[in-house]
Amino acid sequence: NGARFDVVVPTGTRVSATTVSGRVEVRATEGEVVVRTTSGSVDIRNAKERVEVSTVSGDVELSRVSGRMRVDGVSSTVYADDLAGELHVETVSGEITLRRGALTDLVATAVSGTIDYEGTLSANGSYRLNTHSGSVTLGLPANVGALLELETFSGRINSDFPLTLQPGETGGRRGRRMEFTLGNGGARVTAGAFSGNINIRRGVAAGDRE
Repeated sequence: NGARFDVVVPTGTRVSATTVSGRVEVRATEGEVVVRTTSGSVDIRNAKERVEVSTVSGDVELSRVSGRMRVDGVSSTVYADDLAGELHVETVSGEITLRRGALTDLVATAVSGTIDYEGTLSANGSYRLNTHSGSVTLGLPANVGALLELETFSGRINSDFPLTLQPGETGGRRGRRMEFTLGNGGARVTAGAFSGNINIRRGVAAGDRE
């Protein structure tokens, strides 16, 4: 039979947890969290400053986390809600879904999974989203300002926003690299999907609708 451990720590305590197949839940520590698992799932809420998660096949869920964050998985699905700060997230065969983001720096990489980001963009922020065989979807506010570099080999580029081509660019949205400006520019966004679509949505990220 499996054992369950409940540990209560003072607010602000640094928490480090390692397990093979057990589930790890960290709640309301308001401090640093480092978790390493093999096949166990991870659920972290209300943490800050630094959060690191490394897993092979466990799914990862983050909520109300801020600071410097890193998530590394292999066949892991990553779901995050209400994040602020810097996030670096990688997975091989899982999906990455980020909701209500207020990130200033984002690197999201998947091999065969989709990447969805819904949230605001910092004027000086950098956002890089790349997947090989999945789609990339960005759900952005109506008044967003950003410089977009979009590239897909066999997919399409779809946008709810009017896209202004940079000098030297021509029309066409399938199988090519394109640069656009939204609003007055500002945030730098790079998105790539080798065989999937790139979708720029106004408001909530609706996923790949085509």
